[in-house]
Amino acid sequence: MARGLRAGLLLRSDLVQPGTWIPLLKAGTSLTPELIAKIRRLGLEGVALGCVEHEHGSARSTSPFFLTSADAAGIEAILSGKGEQADLRLIVNDIHRRLKRLRTIPEFRLAGHYESRHPLNVFTLALVMGTALGYGTAQLLNLGMSALFHDFGKALLPASLLGKAGPLTSQERELVRHHPALSVALLARAPRFSRWSIAAAVKEAIRHHHERLDGSGYPDGLRGPAISQLAMIIAVADTYDAMLSDRPYSRRNPPGIAYQTIKTLAGRQFDHAVVDTFLQHVIPYPAGTEVLLADRQLAKVSQSAPTDPLKPIVIVAGQELDLVECRGLDIVGVRLNRFQERVAVTVPVRVKLGGGQTVWGKTVNLSAEGACIEIPGKIEQAFDIEIQFCLGGALLDSFRGRVCWSCHQENGRTRMGLFVRKGDLISQTKPLERCVS
Repeated sequence: MARGLRAGLLLRSDLVQPGTWIPLLKAGTSLTPELIAKIRRLGLEGVALGCVEHEHGSARSTSPFFLTSADAAGIEAILSGKGEQADLRLIVNDIHRRLKRLRTIPEFRLAGHYESRHPLNVFTLALVMGTALGYGTAQLLNLGMSALFHDFGKALLPASLLGKAGPLTSQERELVRHHPALSVALLARAPRFSRWSIAAAVKEAIRHHHERLDGSGYPDGLRGPAISQLAMIIAVADTYDAMLSDRPYSRRNPPGIAYQTIKTLAGRQFDHAVVDTFLQHVIPYPAGTEVLLADRQLAKVSQSAPTDPLKPIVIVAGQELDLVECRGLDIVGVRLNRFQERVAVTVPVRVKLGGGQTVWGKTVNLSAEGACIEIPGKIEQAFDIEIQFCLGGALLDSFRGRVCWSCHQENGRTRMGLFVRKGDLISQTKPLERCVS
């Protein structure tokens, strides 16, 4: 990677202000002297360095562009209660026009913290499927509204419950199962949406997005045709994005695993028509994805195979290889591009958990937006925590953050992935630079 910003470099991922999720510059943008000056004025040069890719001449094609920064900003305003229903209608119509020109969608997600990205990711994937199914503008508006507010009711659940890393008790599971109904109730009663016209189809889709064809879903245990197609679209989009995300109780899955899971659940939990549309328009391994093959070789995806998206054409040691023709040579892993580049750092850290409990641990790695830390014991829940680095016997300023995932180690310790809402852990902890291993 380049040691500094210079004109001609491309952004391989969106440049985002730490602590927010709205892109300041989109992936694929070529840096100019004016943009570089702006980045430096904002103090984001270190963040931008984690996003740059290569010179113009060797640039590969970027993902289809159907979600603008203005769209993302408008959706954030709507979710925070500052936008109007007319604003959402315009956004849906604009995205619909762009999507009609696309055949497949190599990438539809914004990377980063699960809970802040999830509504938008479900919204975009739902619109992809709705457009492919031939929905008109009125249906797409209902679908988009259902997707944005499908988890609205989680705001009424205890934060400690949503952030619990261990298994839920039967009482906790029952409480979580109420969130679809709570979403409908909150949307109907929230003053900020008093001027909105919420169609019955939207309320139904929100309430039933966890229902399953075989009756195993909740909250009403519906079966088969009793579940609307809108709810089934939200169910598939919700499940796929959740599987690709780090959460307190589970790590993210490679796209191919999530893709295959959706495929196998067709006809049992998900509607066949919805799943078929999903499979036809979402590519599990976009061109440029770095993958690990069953024989432990590293490869880069060259292009998707129309006959089997799970077996693309890859480049291995400079040679092109069609996995469709290679029996038993499957993709077994994916190199996941992190939202920010991480550096290995091991320093003492004081961690304040919920309820005032304080423990001492250590960092494993750091990025501008977060950290991986290790603490003693088996921690079952840690939704929001506070950390302080200890250097030279002195404690630095504390950082508030949210645990995105946690994993219990064989040595009896717990590792946690922490997302920091505001600030830049790298730039604000300069003394850590000399501790990089």
